[in-house]
Amino acid sequence: MRLSKRFRQIFLAMSVLGLPLLTSACKENIVGPGESLSSARALWAATGPTTYVMTIQLSCECSKGPVVIRVRKGIVESRRYVTSGELLEPQYVGLYPTVEELFDFIEARVQSDPTRVNVEYDADTGFPARVEVPGIAQQDVYTVTILAG
Repeated sequence: MRLSKRFRQIFLAMSVLGLPLLTSACKENIVGPGESLSSARALWAATGPTTYVMTIQLSCECSKGPVVIRVRKGIVESRRYVTSGELLEPQYVGLYPTVEELFDFIEARVQSDPTRVNVEYDADTGFPARVEVPGIAQQDVYTVTILAG
């Protein structure tokens, strides 16, 4: 099924803007950062799909908007900007990680200074739904939405 470009934009806007409200309203579906990292990672390994589509929004000046990442059997097929559909430039790939790469990023940050990382994990599959880390000039926030592939 092919969705219209406008529908995808509306869906993404609702996902990105509504996710913080949804997660704050449903705290029982979220577990905390730090010591929960290994539990969330294990949950993702046990229940997360190996084929999935994720939308990731990074709130920093370097971001040109949300990116859709398609992963099939653990391998990235594409990273595309939601608004234009264009492929993400190679120099920005590191800013838009897969779920597994996001776990590695969180682990490195928690090891360096656990007090400066705030993570909310999805309780059903364990993926990092929201990650807040100090940026160069501000708090960088990753907001993640996952659809089974």
